[in-house]
Amino acid sequence: MEEIKCDISLDELIKFKNEVGICLRKHKTYLYSFRNEDGTFFNQTPKFSLTSTITCLNSLISAELGEERESENLFRILLNTKWKSANLEENNCYTSPLMIYGLNKLKDDIDINEGENKKIRIILDKIKGIIKDKSGLKVQNYDENAFLTFMGFISYESFYGFEKTKVDLINGLKWLEKVLYHQLSNYYANDLYNKDAYQLGYSLITLLRYDYEISTPIINKAFNIFFSDQREDGSWDRYNPLFHYPEEGNAYCFPFELLKNFFFLPEKFHIKFEEYIENFEKARSWINTHEKINRTEENISGWCSYHHPNWKDPESWATACIFDFLRNYDSVLKNLIRKTLLSSLKAQYEFKKEYWNKILMDVQVVVKGKNLLLKDIVLDHVINPIKKGKRKKAIGILFYGPPGTGKTLYAKSIAQELKMPLIILNPSHFLVEGFGGLVRKATEIVEKLKYLENVVVLFDEMEELIRSRAANAEYETRLFTTSMLPMFSDLHEKENFVYICNTNKFENIDKAAIRPGRFDLSIFIGPPYKEESLKMIKEYLEKLDVNDDEKLNYYNIFEQNFKEKLGDLFYHDILDLMVETKNLILEGLNDKDFTDELSHIIKNYSDHAKAELKKYDDGIEDSKIHFTL
Repeated sequence: MEEIKCDISLDELIKFKNEVGICLRKHKTYLYSFRNEDGTFFNQTPKFSLTSTITCLNSLISAELGEERESENLFRILLNTKWKSANLEENNCYTSPLMIYGLNKLKDDIDINEGENKKIRIILDKIKGIIKDKSGLKVQNYDENAFLTFMGFISYESFYGFEKTKVDLINGLKWLEKVLYHQLSNYYANDLYNKDAYQLGYSLITLLRYDYEISTPIINKAFNIFFSDQREDGSWDRYNPLFHYPEEGNAYCFPFELLKNFFFLPEKFHIKFEEYIENFEKARSWINTHEKINRTEENISGWCSYHHPNWKDPESWATACIFDFLRNYDSVLKNLIRKTLLSSLKAQYEFKKEYWNKILMDVQVVVKGKNLLLKDIVLDHVINPIKKGKRKKAIGILFYGPPGTGKTLYAKSIAQELKMPLIILNPSHFLVEGFGGLVRKATEIVEKLKYLENVVVLFDEMEELIRSRAANAEYETRLFTTSMLPMFSDLHEKENFVYICNTNKFENIDKAAIRPGRFDLSIFIGPPYKEESLKMIKEYLEKLDVNDDEKLNYYNIFEQNFKEKLGDLFYHDILDLMVETKNLILEGLNDKDFTDELSHIIKNYSDHAKAELKKYDDGIEDSKIHFTL
């Protein structure tokens, strides 16, 4: 079970995620309000802005919202424009890293000629040289700072790869370590002039991303200091400027740019964010309070950085950063909701036994008059398509048949093969508030399941919830079924989700439940075929404390006298038979007495199984496969 580092209620987390989702729907609309006809973007005034364009494009591509990825023309515009911002020098250490990292995202299959490659290499060699000699990057006569150095690192990595970046820019990491410890000291001493949350944050992000060794107490302290420095309105102080735009004034770090860049941290550190949900919510409160809709003559919408005292309208780059933060925060909430739900529903993550290959017994299934093996059906239509990425849409399975046939075992086997957690829901989950609250509780459970992906959910012994709505059925029965059927339809619209219903009473199931759109497979599970039963008996005999000749003799008795009869027995009958076999062996019976006793036991199991199977005369040959992959 994964550790949960958050004490916020599940309902609150779901509320947060829904609200974030509503805001994210505006992502493309808001950024496109800054878009020029040629596909570039402006910032404050309707003219092409190089850095705003690459920031907006990165944001749209990361969210899979932009068609610009395929635009070779736009790529050439950005690559061949002089890389400078607001009259800073060309190829400076702010504009160039931003462009290199962004163009790498934009290019995909676009061929870059040698001259274009050379331009990028020259700039990256310059960055490498500066970091080697001076450790950090800067613009103008300002001090080296962690933000520009972080940008240099990720641009270098985007072109040369992770390992080469670690080696070539090692001096930068050593310098950033000093920055981190210096900032920790500043905060400890409450040095108001020198402390800087952005220097702290960007040094921490870069060091952790490139596997620089930092002790866990230092990491925890740095996180705590950064989030403790958050203002009540959800933002952070501006602290020291990075540099000075000749035309626009001082340039500062933007808190939401830093927040979104925290997600450059390796995945193993993302669990830390769960400890700071309240801080993220304070940041989101700032977003809600400062959202500006249809401002200026161009009807632009978004957010302002408030870096410039004379500009209060939306800016494209700031808007892109906020959407990037929200998208990443949404993934934090999604994972936290998943863990909380799986914990509350007591999901099984690990299975002590290897079900598919060693425990599960295959069953012959009749589909449209053809004899098929259940394992093959499940492999062909469930496990392999999901593993190979050919099936994204949810898969619904209905297993029906007598008790003791191994229906639940198939659910566990499917979860184990897919490496997905298994949630088992039975009537007790739905009857917490009695029959009167059943529909409400069922709705609540299914609504929460909609927040889960990559999970197998077993609805065990749930026939009462989808019982036939025949004219003579009780009112409550018709109500339960009428309420549940749309819920299964909703689950079927999910992605990366498998749900299974087990029932012993197929004849009572409402026929609408097994129509396509709710269940893709409706499979009758009866006795394992006889070869499977013999195989399991042989494996069981191998484990007994008798000599090999005796083991072989007992197996031959089964094979020569009871092979056909074994084809009548259910899965759990075979398990019980093996226990009784062991007891007979321990009694030391001779072969004749052993065979007679075994014959009597197997007949009882067989008679019981046949009586049970008669109840399913209409269902044994009615298994169905409704699949379009």
